Amino acid sequence: MKSLEIVYASVTNMVIHYCLEFAAPSIPDGAYRLVLGYHDITAKLETGEEAIFQKAAFGLSLPSRTVKGRQDLNFNIDNVSGEVSIMIDNALAADEEVKVTLRKYNEHDLSAPAEPPIVMTAFATELDENQVKVSATFEDLVNTAFPIRRYTSEIARGLVWL
Repeated sequence: MKSLEIVYASVTNMVIHYCLEFAAPSIPDGAYRLVLGYHDITAKLETGEEAIFQKAAFGLSLPSRTVKGRQDLNFNIDNVSGEVSIMIDNALAADEEVKVTLRKYNEHDLSAPAEPPIVMTAFATELDENQVKVSATFEDLVNTAFPIRRYTSEIARGLVWL
């Protein structure tokens, strides 16, 4: 059994740490990491790299399982200073792709995420009085062309009649 399955199935007071990571080239240190809770944690990523997640208050709504193709993750981050919103807005304004990664850790095992991470791409932010609302989406597989590589006359000269 996986460690999270044990936590879900048992009546214990083990905590699941929900961690968010925002990654873009313009973000300082390449990524901004948050953990839902009152204490910073140091945990290993799936790559084995050690990372510090800063304490934060945020709410998230996971996408429902549908066949519509596009699934969105919406979350609100309490952010009085607007730090998160400024970083994401700057990256989106520079046409950078902002990757949002959701990881779950068992409090007794921070050596790796307890489940494979959910990786999405941010597409919108909204700043309220003291909250940042961020929307991210999975890759839209239903509307993606197949094959992804298009054979045109520039890369395949045999397509043009001589």
